[in-house]
Amino acid sequence: MNSKNVSYVLAAVIVAMLLFPPFVFRGANGYTVSQGYGFVLSPPKMVVPGDSLNAAREYPTAIDTPQLFTQIFAAAIVGGIFLLLLRSRENK
Repeated sequence: MNSKNVSYVLAAVIVAMLLFPPFVFRGANGYTVSQGYGFVLSPPKMVVPGDSLNAAREYPTAIDTPQLFTQIFAAAIVGGIFLLLLRSRENK
């Protein structure tokens, strides 16, 4: 595997992270509930089941940007390490 392939794989991983970001529900009291990953154009909704008097409610979720930036940063670090290792082998 050469450095060009590593760059393509890294770019594909980052695009996949942007297309399927982590989502979180932020409550009124400041609490957060992770909603997992979902497609950016159809985010998951927080569903609170109803009871005999009230129907179930759906609440919107938001992209968990701190987690997304951490994931992208970690992928860039790992990809950068692989690129440095491959370039040092190619120069020998």
